[in-house]
Amino acid sequence: MKIRRKKYLILISWLVVLLLILALWLVIGFVVSAFYHPNYPAAPYYEMASMLWLPALAICFIFALILTIWRKRLSVRQMQRGIMGTYGGLLLIAALALITVEPVPAYFTHMVGDVQYQVPREFTSRQNRRNGVNLDICLETLTGIYSRGRGDCDYERVYLSRNVAETIRPKLVIFFSSFFEEIPEFNLEGNKVILLASAEQYRVKSSDRYKSYTFDRNQEKSFKTTTNIYYNLVHLQINEQNELVRFVGCRYNQYSGNHYCQNWLRKSQGLLEYQSKGSADFNLELWQKTENSLLNLINQWKVD
Repeated sequence: MKIRRKKYLILISWLVVLLLILALWLVIGFVVSAFYHPNYPAAPYYEMASMLWLPALAICFIFALILTIWRKRLSVRQMQRGIMGTYGGLLLIAALALITVEPVPAYFTHMVGDVQYQVPREFTSRQNRRNGVNLDICLETLTGIYSRGRGDCDYERVYLSRNVAETIRPKLVIFFSSFFEEIPEFNLEGNKVILLASAEQYRVKSSDRYKSYTFDRNQEKSFKTTTNIYYNLVHLQINEQNELVRFVGCRYNQYSGNHYCQNWLRKSQGLLEYQSKGSADFNLELWQKTENSLLNLINQWKVD
């Protein structure tokens, strides 16, 4: 009878080891989720659980091995006490470790130059940043990636960075230097676009404040940037001082059947960058509606 009870106790100890080994896939999921979504509410607990898994596995394996090797020397009561003490101690340590985990803050400080923004946790998958506001947001509903009731909306990455010459130039010259090299009618010096005589052939729309130009190419002759991104269609917008205020590069995805446009907009708050999906047409009204909504939302988080 005692021998049978010992066998059950040893079997239980090895079953615990087996369960911990099978939990490896769950631990890997915790690690991946915490890495890619560090601001998710459960991320700190995922990290702690993954840290506790390996020591717990090692302790349970050694304990099961001891019970198996010393089964003749140990009494049933000693085995029972060992099981209660080992597993009870591990559960107590795990509970204390999880209790001491610091939760994700409700707000994160993001800086745009010297301007400070308190961004709600729901809107960012990045930790505190000093080089701009970084958002993961649904452009249709303006809900954050971690907001409740966010639905099935695709979330886009939105940036608001410093709006000074040394920022505009890397964004729109280094990234798109090859584009301006392919269009001999245009030249960019600092933030000013130099238009040559034949540049008027590209003009799409003109108003008292802005001029807009569109460059269209097929898939075989698309514009290639220095980052090896190909754009089939590019929109360029300048103001009355010939300053570059908008750059939109669109590429067609044959699998989804949609155009994906990367938008750069120069505003007083900073340089706004976001991706729009759907049409590659020049749609200033739609862009401005999206941009005003984004900037109004971001301005609510500005710290005076």
